Amino acid sequence: MLTYDLRRPVDVRTLSSCNGVVSVERVTENSFVIRVDRPGWLSNTFARIVRVEPQLRQGRRYDNDVFRAELTELTPDGLDALAVSFTVKRPLDDARTLYLYWDGEGFTPIDLAALAIGEARVLADTSDVWASME
Repeated sequence: MLTYDLRRPVDVRTLSSCNGVVSVERVTENSFVIRVDRPGWLSNTFARIVRVEPQLRQGRRYDNDVFRAELTELTPDGLDALAVSFTVKRPLDDARTLYLYWDGEGFTPIDLAALAIGEARVLADTSDVWASME
C-alpha cells in the first residue's frame, strides 16, 4: 500500500502481527525482543496463509539484509512464537529506519534507541480481534 500511495518502492518489514498483549524489550545497543502473551503470532489465519513449515524450532534464525530474527520462546506445542529476538544491522536510531507499532487505534512511531537496555514497554493490547479492526 505504501509503495502504491507514494508511487515509489518502499522497503517495509512487518516484525509482528497478532492479537494479544505485545511488548518490546531492548536487549543490547542494536537488539530487542518482541513478546506476545498468547499464541497467535504465527498461527493466526493470515500468518498460516504464508507459512511453509508448521513446526517451529526454538533458536531458529532468519537473516536478511536489515536484521536477524531468532525464535527465543515458543508455545509448548511448538506451533507458535511467543518471543522473537531481533538484532538490527544498523544502529537503532539510524535515520533511514522508522519503527512503528499499532497502539490500538493507529500506527505510532517508537524510538527503540531511547529505551534503556533491559527496559520493556507494553506496545498494545490487541487481544480483542474485533476492536483491533475498527
